[in-house]
Amino acid sequence: MAFTLNLAGLTDEELHALLGADQSLAVLPNVSRARLGGQAVFGPQLPDQLEFTPLETALPGSTPEQSRLIAQYAAALGASGAVALPGVWRQEPGGLCVQPFMVGQDTAILVRWNEWDPAAGVGVQILTWLRDRASGSAGVLTGNRPAGLVPAPSEQIDVHVHPGTLGGALLELHAAHVLRHGRTRRLPVDGEWWTPWQALYQLNLVAWERRGLLLSPRMA
Repeated sequence: MAFTLNLAGLTDEELHALLGADQSLAVLPNVSRARLGGQAVFGPQLPDQLEFTPLETALPGSTPEQSRLIAQYAAALGASGAVALPGVWRQEPGGLCVQPFMVGQDTAILVRWNEWDPAAGVGVQILTWLRDRASGSAGVLTGNRPAGLVPAPSEQIDVHVHPGTLGGALLELHAAHVLRHGRTRRLPVDGEWWTPWQALYQLNLVAWERRGLLLSPRMA
């Protein structure tokens, strides 16, 4: 089942990050009126799970500069002990391209970029799930760009953003964040690489529904 994102439920910061400066300013008057009247403003559709489609490409990236950055990020992760997993994939919703990696038995990594908007840059996200929730968190998500965090993730995810940090430095920061929470959960050895990211998306959907951000097809 697909949902429709309720723009009136987003914060102004989320609206700006989702739509960009010009479009968010254009819709803000309508959003403000809807908020005051307790109404919804229909935004993009969100599926009930992520979808990953393999890309047949020998060189990821739509421009030479973007390809160079992707290779730089991948090399920095590889030099720090991350293992590249097969394939380059397109992720929906969002239309981002991703290259998966993993570290050890408990940490999933994505290098992320947008081939339709190379100026948006290249980013890294690192995700580790926790074995118990004594700290109040279910997992730790560390990235070097805020992109991809709209709407805001579930409050059960401990989120950290370190702009511009790459490779081993970003992995070390993530490991330090995880260490404060306790034991980690191993990734399934026979599962698909996207399993931990699907779990994150499902947890986020629960939080977004509680915030009134998800409209059912009947409402839309």
